[in-house]
Order: sequence, then C-alpha cells, then structure tokens
Amino acid sequence: MTAPTRFVTANGIRYAYRRFGAETGTPLVFLQHFRGGMDHWDPAVTDGLAANRPVILFNNTGVASSSGQTPDTVGAGR
Repeated sequence: MTAPTRFVTANGIRYAYRRFGAETGTPLVFLQHFRGGMDHWDPAVTDGLAANRPVILFNNTGVASSSGQTPDTVGAGR
C-alpha cells in the first residue's frame, strides 16, 4: 500500500507501475482484467506474495495513469 508509482515508456506508451516486495527471486507480474488497474488488486493478496519475491503491478495501455488508448480487441493490444 506504500509502494511508489513509477513510470516507464515503451513504444511511445507511458506505463505506470509499482514494484515492491523481496529484492530477490523471480518477479511475479500481475495482469489485471480489461480496463482494470493496479489499484484493483487486494493488498492482502499482493503483500502476502511479496514476502518472498518481487511483485509488479501495472496499468495497461490507456488505463488510469498509463497513457495511450485502450485497444478495442486483443489483437490491437499487441
């Protein structure tokens, strides 16, 4: 709940993300449902998993604090 929101740019899209948890181990990347954002995850779940590995939450293209347009189809999101 206290991880800072950071940003990275790829292919002209500015993505918002949070990385927290253990410093070592294989990162666990959480993919949210269509138009769902990183703030929709339950901290009881994400914080528990972050005890033993890095956790990465992000807002996909066009969602919340990420830029771009949300694609209309799965194929358009590639």
